[in-house]
Amino acid sequence: MAPRREHPTGGTIGDIHRTFGEAIARLGMSFADEPAELAMQQLTFEGIPFGQRPALLRRDGSKFYEKSYLEASAVARALVAMNAHVGAINVRRAQPPQPDVVVDYGDRQLFVEQAMILDAAAMEADVAIEDANFALRDAAAGDPQLRALFAGGVFTVRLQSVDVAGGVDKRALANETLALAATISGDVSLLRPDAHAYPVLAASGALVFYRSCAAVTTAPIEAHDLDRWTEYEPALQRVLSQKHAAVAGYDPACRPIWLVLSVSSGFELMPNLVEVTKQVIGDLGSAGFDRVAVQLPRRAPLVVDGV
Repeated sequence: MAPRREHPTGGTIGDIHRTFGEAIARLGMSFADEPAELAMQQLTFEGIPFGQRPALLRRDGSKFYEKSYLEASAVARALVAMNAHVGAINVRRAQPPQPDVVVDYGDRQLFVEQAMILDAAAMEADVAIEDANFALRDAAAGDPQLRALFAGGVFTVRLQSVDVAGGVDKRALANETLALAATISGDVSLLRPDAHAYPVLAASGALVFYRSCAAVTTAPIEAHDLDRWTEYEPALQRVLSQKHAAVAGYDPACRPIWLVLSVSSGFELMPNLVEVTKQVIGDLGSAGFDRVAVQLPRRAPLVVDGV
């Protein structure tokens, strides 16, 4: 099997946590889950405490975690939230026929399958937008005019309406943005791209801004509110059904086995999030897992023990 391509962040998880903590402290704020975060950082991840190693990203400079790292860190946070981290020696990623993550306790092991509950189409659109921004960054490296634009100010293309279901053509999005950037001269605000010259940008209701200022590192293309509340229940049902079907294929020696489901922060303001989660879990059941734990944003995990 080919080795994972891992792209670490510039600092350790502990460094990032301290920097962010100091920033919000200057605003008179603090972490609501500070004890849990610090406890998670003390857990050993593949021989090194989480807090002493960099987070692993899907690619250099990405805002998205590498999948298997995300699984391990989500499981570690769930262990702390359920007070199941006491006595844990090591958290490590695994491959089939084992579940995603193995937790070693010295005299025993806990096997954990992990999955995110998210709007998959919205996530694909968000990743496509990020990849379009990477294309812009790469183009700027070889284009003096574009490099001067980015170095001399903040260039933002704000997408107002993204066709999440239909997908995002990241190549067209990047190419149109490059062509539009070449026309910028001086500050602009609320510029609406011409539909004939920039059909993809226009279809997304793009608004273009440019402000001359000191150099700032930024992702030019941005979009908001891509997660859609109506997608939560079918996403939860789909993932539960998939994991129920998969559990039979694991090594029978992998016991006890838990399923940890992590709910995307895009759903955290959904008014009936807890009620819908309980209903779906109640309807589908634990189906082969010894415990199902759902990590709900800003709430205690919802835990259902298998029967």
